[in-house]
Amino acid sequence: MHNSNERNALIISKILSHKPFKLAFDSTLKNGGEYDRKYISKVLLDNVKSINSISTANRRMQTVVAWLNWIFSVVE
Repeated sequence: MHNSNERNALIISKILSHKPFKLAFDSTLKNGGEYDRKYISKVLLDNVKSINSISTANRRMQTVVAWLNWIFSVVE
């Protein structure tokens, strides 16, 4: 894709099509842009079969937050 806006919209759409990202995104919007890291970790623990410990969920939560930061930076 030549247009970076179209490409970014497609990437964001694909990311948010995954339930954990969508729930984390919605929660962040509801909280006025503040991340609820405990909530995101719990969402990952409850919805991603390969995550079976809180320590793994906390590590993966950092990745989710990084992607959400990117999404919010693109949307602004």
